[in-house]
Amino acid sequence: MKYVQLCLFFLLSCVFSTAQISGRTAGTAATSAKASIPFKSATSADNPVQKILLDSNMIVDFSGAWGRAAYSTFHYFDSKADPRNGDLLADSTSGNTSIGAEDYYGYRRHRLIGGNFQQRYRLREIWVCTSPANPVADTVDITIGDSARSATYLYQYTNNTPPSIRIITKGGKYEWKKVWEGDTIVQYFLTSIRWRKMFYQEGGYWMAPETNLTGIVFYGEPTGTGDTTFNYASDEVVARAASRREIIRNLNGSNYYNVFPVKDCDSFTIMRKGLQQTNRFSYDTLVLQPQRDISSSEFYDSVLMSVMTGRRMYYQMMGPNSHVLKQTNSYSWRPVDDTASDRRDPLSYRTLGKNMYSIAYAYGSNPDADDKYTKQKNGHVKATGTHWGIEPGNELNGVYFPNQWQDPIAAGCMMLMATDGWNNRWGKGFGAKNADPDFKVYLPATTGLDVQYQRAVIKFLQYAYNTAHPPIDYVGFHAYPGSLKKGVGPFSSELRGSHITFPSDKGYYQDQHKALEAIYREWRGYVPVTINEYGADKSFLRTKTENGMYDTTLFGIVRYDKYNEAQSLGIFLVSSKLMGAATSESERVQYAFKDDEAPNPSSRYTNYSGSGYLWYYYNKNWQLDSTKYWENYYYDQGISRELFWYGNGQIIDSAGGGLFVIKFRHSQDPAKVVYAVWKDSSSTGKGIPVNLPVGASSNVQKMVGSFKKLQPAYSKVTVRNSRIQTTATTLHQFFFVTETAGSSRSRPGK
Repeated sequence: MKYVQLCLFFLLSCVFSTAQISGRTAGTAATSAKASIPFKSATSADNPVQKILLDSNMIVDFSGAWGRAAYSTFHYFDSKADPRNGDLLADSTSGNTSIGAEDYYGYRRHRLIGGNFQQRYRLREIWVCTSPANPVADTVDITIGDSARSATYLYQYTNNTPPSIRIITKGGKYEWKKVWEGDTIVQYFLTSIRWRKMFYQEGGYWMAPETNLTGIVFYGEPTGTGDTTFNYASDEVVARAASRREIIRNLNGSNYYNVFPVKDCDSFTIMRKGLQQTNRFSYDTLVLQPQRDISSSEFYDSVLMSVMTGRRMYYQMMGPNSHVLKQTNSYSWRPVDDTASDRRDPLSYRTLGKNMYSIAYAYGSNPDADDKYTKQKNGHVKATGTHWGIEPGNELNGVYFPNQWQDPIAAGCMMLMATDGWNNRWGKGFGAKNADPDFKVYLPATTGLDVQYQRAVIKFLQYAYNTAHPPIDYVGFHAYPGSLKKGVGPFSSELRGSHITFPSDKGYYQDQHKALEAIYREWRGYVPVTINEYGADKSFLRTKTENGMYDTTLFGIVRYDKYNEAQSLGIFLVSSKLMGAATSESERVQYAFKDDEAPNPSSRYTNYSGSGYLWYYYNKNWQLDSTKYWENYYYDQGISRELFWYGNGQIIDSAGGGLFVIKFRHSQDPAKVVYAVWKDSSSTGKGIPVNLPVGASSNVQKMVGSFKKLQPAYSKVTVRNSRIQTTATTLHQFFFVTETAGSSRSRPGK
């Protein structure tokens, strides 16, 4: 084993006891570790042997299956059969899936699944169900134990600890088989289901064949005791975390580029900027150029943030270090020190850890950061206080670049080094927190609302730090409309669009709400969750006749009713922001401020290159000619500026016909409220009559956004019988109300 693995093995063996197994196998060939712990009688009248019931919150998929594929993992453990007591109901719901990076790229070809019974059991029997899918032998390893690390973490990290139980199953028909019986104390288990390395071609796509295993059932006696550190949170804790609300101001972010005027982004409070690690970093040197040169990106960022009081910027790091770039000639590599590095070893990310320290040293707010752990060229920058934090990666779950993809364990190992060098295990020169404890560290966002992936990374970090709350500050997601299509998100409410499947507003809201709750349940409380990429692409609006620029691939936005693509994008951006402010979401960042395309067809971009607010016209020599502001800029930013200090969004109505009514309250003047009223973007046809009760009120005004200017249109509203009557359409309407004593808070009539 590597030195670090030996150290870890010694450390964990001193702190945690690995379970001793006393058992024998039956039915299907299996092996188990020897044991020497005696137990009293296996059964008693008070504690009879029973089927251990599992729910999906007890199961974590560490193998990195993508999107909905990870949700299928629980199907291995959801059988309604009770084979020990004669109920041999065939288990036809399998956890098998051909969606996931392991299937595509063959890295560690198995499903690695962790489980927590939530209390200790005296484990007595294990049964499995096989299927007729593939009548060949499969290998199933099960490691069990009475502490999280003995059963799960140690095996994950070293990947060479002998399993407690090895089962060889063979399919051919639906059949339940008892594969192990014994007597041992268990709370945690890790199941590794190995797949045969075979592929066949079907319909032009390479697919992985199913394993023959479809179900696993455990039997044991509950002890009523156990380790609660890593148990999932109760409904009450989740509800309390989900009750938080932000103001629109904190959901008004954008990916940032350093080539547009500050005046264009003066309403943005959050800037997220991608930074290629290869551009400026080597193993022990942070290459900063603080001279007053506009091409010096970091210096420009610092100047901008210093004049934009109250705003914050954080970097999103991506790409390999310079050494790996030279090895691969590719920017699409994971941030390991060398191409031969083991991605599941924290020491493979020393360069990244050093860079995280250097960035927090330079742009954080700690003047006492130790100088000896960083070097700079062309001057010296320290504790500028201009940057909020760092996101050490981008879409690590994405299967589109095989050498960039990380499974959750590899992502966890990377985070250990990027955060604090795993509690300074290898000195204080690694990780952002060692340079500035207040510098925020984001768990890199997934492509789509890949809740199961983030749950697995969080669980890994919980085990590593031995706490439910490891030292990360934000959890990220990228929530594009297409990422919520059927097969990826928890819901499948959608409308057919151009090239992608576009969700209804209600489906989008439900997906987001469910994702937030899942993270709080795993975290055992509130942790800020950011949607740091969202939006859609209006790129097919452009043609090559405009100043020599070329159209991109059709991609993205659905046209709402009579509105064009740019206007429809503005409507979607506002709807998303309003719904985000009615959940506990902490931040929202639109994908791009400006469109990003090339001046010739050979290097034109496609995905989301047309998602920005404005477009810079360049001639064929890349000289800037002029700037065009799209209609979504005026609509979204005009409304966002007027709602800047409103928040605490409460859903008043979202039930019938796609109607949305959300009430927001002014954060500095609680008597001021605004009602946002619109019809679900996926609902076409006539508007929906709304009879909105506002109670005793004064100064009621209606606001509608403009597609031509930043200033929305205002008009007076007549209130009759303490109600506002209107018709909800795709275009948002906002009713500003000053409440007086006795204001009604009832549901609007229709």
